[in-house]
Amino acid sequence: MAYGERKGARKDPGDYGVFDMLGLGIAASFGIAVATFFDLTQSDETSALFVFNKWLATVTQILGLGNIPLYGVVLILMAIGAASILYFQPVTFRGAFAQGFGALAAIMTLAPSNLGGAMPAPIDFNQPLDPSSAFPSMEEDDAWPEEETLEGISFPLRQDQGAPSLVPVSSATAALMTTAALQQNGYSIRMKVVFTEGIDKTQLHDMIRKGTLRGKLHNEATKATFNIFRNTGANLNVRNNTIYLASRIPGRADSANLVTRIEAEGYRIVESRFSATLGVNPVWTIRLQPSNTPLIFQRLNRPYWF
Repeated sequence: MAYGERKGARKDPGDYGVFDMLGLGIAASFGIAVATFFDLTQSDETSALFVFNKWLATVTQILGLGNIPLYGVVLILMAIGAASILYFQPVTFRGAFAQGFGALAAIMTLAPSNLGGAMPAPIDFNQPLDPSSAFPSMEEDDAWPEEETLEGISFPLRQDQGAPSLVPVSSATAALMTTAALQQNGYSIRMKVVFTEGIDKTQLHDMIRKGTLRGKLHNEATKATFNIFRNTGANLNVRNNTIYLASRIPGRADSANLVTRIEAEGYRIVESRFSATLGVNPVWTIRLQPSNTPLIFQRLNRPYWF
């Protein structure tokens, strides 16, 4: 049998009715749905669907419609695939399916992947803090060191033997800690992500590598987005089922609203908001609650607006 020939009845041009067109449209949209599933599971954070969702959220927010979840993007793409048969005019269900599958691949090239920027190094005010002051020692509990304010600027207390003392700062350095210095250094944040079911360093590395642990931090004032777990500068530590993160978010305004989205397999996806001010901020604690819903279904039901 020559290529392109098929057994069975074939309709002549003009003989396709409403139900034929409906079936071909469903086949094309199903092709897009299958391609979407493969893209979400194989492309990890580089899936263009997240970028499409961000673009769509920008439009819906302007129109006052709120954020549309990721499955809304999938439905729109499926509708585009179903309507595309009117132009490409496939004559078989197999051809319509392949057309939808290929159409999504072409559409994906319009949206470059966006992993987010690297998390910056923690604030140092030209005087790096002792690394031991960033996180409590292994023998202590998982609480962050207390803070004490000196001339309007907060510093973590060192965990030395005996009574705690302030990190030593020379008078010359303290004099340089003006408003301009604060603006240059931005918002110093310390974040605790608590896994109620437990996590260790080995699990953390495996989850990041497999894409079952993701985190984004968004500055609503500057529209900048950072990738929490793919960073090059932030201090990251794991202890007592908790991830400790110390970083500095660039900014010049006196305050900024920060939003973090944490996704972990076995837990509910959580978005947390934090109002940061210039300089050192209170500890930002995020607790993850267990969930039996696979991440792919949680992601489909959540809007990705950053």
